[in-house]
Amino acid sequence: MSSILSESSSICPFCGSDAPGVYITRRDGVYFILECPVHGMHEEKVENDVDSFLYRYEMDYSPGPKHLVFPLTYRCNMKCPYCYSLSNTPEGNRVADRNRSQIESILSGRTENIMFSGGEPTIRQDLPDLILHAKTLLPDRRVSIATNGLKLANPSYAETLKESGLDFILFSLHDSGYEPERIPGRKMQALENMGRYNIPVWLSRTIDNVRQIDSLLTILERFRKVIFHVTLRSAKPYGYFNPGKEIFISDILKYLGKERDHEKGRSPFNCYIRIAGRRVKVSSWVCDTGRLDPIDDDILIVDDRILPLHRGLRLDPILISQHTKKQTA
Repeated sequence: MSSILSESSSICPFCGSDAPGVYITRRDGVYFILECPVHGMHEEKVENDVDSFLYRYEMDYSPGPKHLVFPLTYRCNMKCPYCYSLSNTPEGNRVADRNRSQIESILSGRTENIMFSGGEPTIRQDLPDLILHAKTLLPDRRVSIATNGLKLANPSYAETLKESGLDFILFSLHDSGYEPERIPGRKMQALENMGRYNIPVWLSRTIDNVRQIDSLLTILERFRKVIFHVTLRSAKPYGYFNPGKEIFISDILKYLGKERDHEKGRSPFNCYIRIAGRRVKVSSWVCDTGRLDPIDDDILIVDDRILPLHRGLRLDPILISQHTKKQTA
């Protein structure tokens, strides 16, 4: 027997159309169900623990300082299993990078903080120039990059980005069970370089098993002077693979013994805890546009529209897939 908890809205994961949605409870947790007029019903599980979900969902939320997430390329030097941007589509079918003139035109008139992303933004040879340009346009805003950090293992490159005006990096650093064996050593060197050149690190870790949290504790202790914030995100069925078994915010809190020791987040789908003296955002992505659109950061998507972040993250892969199909037709 199921019961309706709340009504909201989302967008269809197949065509990107707006669709009404409802949250319902079942014996094993909370589900978000939407109905597209073309593709019918779609559902996703959003929590195991009903009380944990309701506690966060029934709070009021307001916007924080805004970031514009700005993909510079859809190319990447890795292939993470849960990549939301579907990077590394075949060469002939890939969405082309925006040129320097297009990027500068889009940046003109923006007023929020800028986060250059990808794909992998460090693949672009002109990244230092783009950081400098954004920082010149927006001297009172923060300019950052979302990166896998591999290129930052090169100390001269790290120094170049610092001199260009880079304020911080959002650094994807996962457990060794998640990433290929050769990767973690290079990422540790990148963290060393961030400390050497005084580039603050916002660490981001995606997990598909709660035990992947354990190795994070050692990293936070070792690099406590350079890591200023952490996002711990449960893997969701975005990208190339679906996690074999999804985990949720309540599972992470229970594993860490933080069920009663956490703070309100920026949305119903995250909360804050403290680990090793650092503030950690525990997050699970849900494309609830009804709740998130008014409070979200923004993202530039492939067709040059600027949309609320979660809406854009759902829509962008659909547009990229449509582009790929047209190129192969």
